[in-house]
Amino acid sequence: MSLDALENDVIRSADSHAENVEGDGTAAPATTPSVDEETEAQTDNLARQTGDWEVYVYYFKTWGVISTVIFTLSLAVVVFGAKFPVVWLSWWADEERDHPSEKSYFYMGVMVAFAASSLLGLFIAVGTLFVVIVPAVGNKIHRRILESAMQAPYFFSTLTDVGTTLNR
Repeated sequence: MSLDALENDVIRSADSHAENVEGDGTAAPATTPSVDEETEAQTDNLARQTGDWEVYVYYFKTWGVISTVIFTLSLAVVVFGAKFPVVWLSWWADEERDHPSEKSYFYMGVMVAFAASSLLGLFIAVGTLFVVIVPAVGNKIHRRILESAMQAPYFFSTLTDVGTTLNR
């Protein structure tokens, strides 16, 4: 569930709190949820179980431009280094057929360079992801949810189950 959904929960909680307080300040009798509310809750639970694209979009937006470019380019190097050797091997085979053993070391060296570049790209991609992106995104998301929770009105904290707030 996205942060916007949490903010909407705070607003709904405030509205329901205002509806449950009578004019003299005493709590109104509890009402049972309507069919529409139950259907909406089931839909929210289903969306939470299958994943919500807004969450993924929000997560990728928090990566930052530089980290995203480095990660994407290093993955492109990995894919190029893994796939292009097939084409290079066909060129090498054609060259060997026309001029046997003339440039074998050259073609072999280029194959090694493809493997090395693919391995280097993989190290850069994994390092960028786990050393730079994941910690930075975790800090940003946790800071934002903490700020939202700390700015929530007091009645939200008293009316909302702690587990519900903690699991968002």
